[in-house]
Amino acid sequence: MSEVDYHGYYDGRREVGVQAKVQTLRTDDYARTFQTFKCLVDQAVSIENRCLYDMGSTGGYMTPKIAYGNREGSLQEHEVPS
Repeated sequence: MSEVDYHGYYDGRREVGVQAKVQTLRTDDYARTFQTFKCLVDQAVSIENRCLYDMGSTGGYMTPKIAYGNREGSLQEHEVPS
């Protein structure tokens, strides 16, 4: 499994610190990617017209189902409407 760590800020004003870990399995069928995000906010931030995470914003990328959880395991799964 490959793993990449990212550290930075959400925008040019550095209002929100972001830490992300992305892991990709080596598979023969389809890509499986695990993503862990941590947003560090220490001041009031306007969320109008902002998005911290956007899925499916590229051309041929499809997300039929999303799941999320924590250290204890999976919490919920959701079908993504087409």
